[in-house]
Parts: sequence; C-alpha cells; structure tokens
Amino acid sequence: MQNKLCWQGAWLRGKGFTVNCPGGHEGSTANIPVHAPLSEYDMGKSIGTELALQNVLIKYATIDGDGRSAAGIKDVEC
Repeated sequence: MQNKLCWQGAWLRGKGFTVNCPGGHEGSTANIPVHAPLSEYDMGKSIGTELALQNVLIKYATIDGDGRSAAGIKDVEC
C-alpha cells in the first residue's frame, strides 16, 4: 500500500528534529513522499504483484465505479 503517514516522523518533528519521510529515519512507515499523489492504479499494481508472487490467480476484482485499481491488478504480468 501507499502510505504518506509516519507517526514516528511526526513525533520527531514535534521534538524539533528535521525529518523528511520516507527514508528520513529508521523505522519510517511512510513509503511515498507526503506531497506525492496517491495512485489507485499503482496501488492495484502493487497488490497484483504481491499476489502474483504467491501464485494467486485473481479472476474478479470488486472496486468502486471510478477506481483504477482493477486496471493496475490486470496489468501485472505473471
């Protein structure tokens, strides 16, 4: 999943440390920069990749009507 939030980073910034997540400190839970847009397509592709590595076949994906996550899952090459 894409995650912009890092509670440890927020706590460190509150204590006066200069922290720029992700990668700004050990144990950061953020994996994309705070100003990066969230992409349903990229999230779907990431989920599809993880499932493909486990040899899980996805026949149907239920999404909301305007989502692009199913396209991301579909575009994963097995």
